[in-house]
Amino acid sequence: DGTITNRSSFVQAIGISNAIAISASASYHHVVALRSDGLVFGTGSGNQGELGDNGVVSRRTYVQALGISNAVAIACGYQHTVALRSDGLVFATGNNASGRLGDGTVTNRNTFVQAVGVSNVIAIAAAKFHSIALCSDGNVYATGQAGYGMIGDGANVARSSFVQALGISN
Repeated sequence: DGTITNRSSFVQAIGISNAIAISASASYHHVVALRSDGLVFGTGSGNQGELGDNGVVSRRTYVQALGISNAVAIACGYQHTVALRSDGLVFATGNNASGRLGDGTVTNRNTFVQAVGVSNVIAIAAAKFHSIALCSDGNVYATGQAGYGMIGDGANVARSSFVQALGISN
């Protein structure tokens, strides 16, 4: 709402209208909204680039993310944001430790970049240190930190691009 005042009731957010979806990071204080025209807007903590506005500062009102259009789904993770475009491609921005953005690098990004290793995606999710995609053929792909087997490919090795999870289909 343009302030940092705690509120006990809802107030209208500034900088966003016609939102059709919203995702909030429970662990690192940012919110992303998807507008009906497929544009993505973010607010809150942005010091890792998770708002995608080409900055590394927090915002008190919604700002438009760069590098993404025609989005149909959004997901907030820990210091990163993932978006699904209408053509089934995945884009991400923010902290890229362990490759959680899936762009083939571990370089932090301040605007949305296309993920590699996955296409024909119909659903996305973002967790603390990894991102997940469900493809139209029923296969699951993941990228990022692999501790505890989170990637699902049988190797507890971090992945910087999406790899297929084993043992799940349809």
